[in-house]
Amino acid sequence: MVKRLKTLASIESDRSFQLRKMYWQDTLTIARDFPAFGAGLGTFAHIYPAYQTFSSDITVEYAENDYAQMLGEMGVPGFALAVGIVAYFLRATWKAWKAQQSRWAIMFTAGGLSALCSLLLHSWVDFNLRIPSNALLFTVIAAMTTVAAHTRRRSSR
Repeated sequence: MVKRLKTLASIESDRSFQLRKMYWQDTLTIARDFPAFGAGLGTFAHIYPAYQTFSSDITVEYAENDYAQMLGEMGVPGFALAVGIVAYFLRATWKAWKAQQSRWAIMFTAGGLSALCSLLLHSWVDFNLRIPSNALLFTVIAAMTTVAAHTRRRSSR
């Protein structure tokens, strides 16, 4: 683990990072060519070879950045809508969490928000949410976090 963390000190010289950086730059070119509606959901693997700026025998299926790929496939309005929905959800959940009285609900919501933010952060350097099981897990955590944040204790009679 320490060896892997040491690679962060020299990330600019890391081959994997260099490839990802090229994927991201090429993907942003796709987004510039299709700003209004994007290239279309699920078209990245098909359109990317036309935008690839380096020669390689690697077949690129994902941009290695969920946000860049979303921008390229959905365009600016679709990207803004998706980011807006997530931002609204996080803000509403945070607000409900701050007003929560139950210790269990507070801890459960904090854990859920941490997990969601971790997945969203990881999506900057990987195609995390393009994997169906990860997307499903994200959805389940989001649902459970929402329920925990908005749960109110029933009064005992």
